[in-house]
Amino acid sequence: NFTLSLNLFNGGNTKRAIANARIQEKIGQMQLDEIKLTLEYSLRNLLDLYNARKQLYRVALERIKSARLNMEISTEKFKAGTINSFNYRDVQLVYLNSAIGSYQAIYDLIETHTDLSRLTGSIVSEY
Repeated sequence: NFTLSLNLFNGGNTKRAIANARIQEKIGQMQLDEIKLTLEYSLRNLLDLYNARKQLYRVALERIKSARLNMEISTEKFKAGTINSFNYRDVQLVYLNSAIGSYQAIYDLIETHTDLSRLTGSIVSEY
């Protein structure tokens, strides 16, 4: 005993369901394309930020070199008595601020590198 039943006409429900499925597929594809574009945009912005922070790090290194040289010159002048303690203290503060700025530049660069690695998925692939 074998029974076979076919639904020949169901009021166009099958055709409507197929059309809805095709529309949902197109919507899903558009959402996927939007996500890809958003990811590409974010990646380009983050890469530009990373390159800018690399330049800022190089500038911070040059700044600390010049502050160190200025500190050495001011130390000699202070020992010789040509500048007073207030001027010497100002030079010390400039040196300390440049050192803090270089550490901040290093931190910003590492943070951006980590974000870039996270966005590209290289952190996941390493572990």
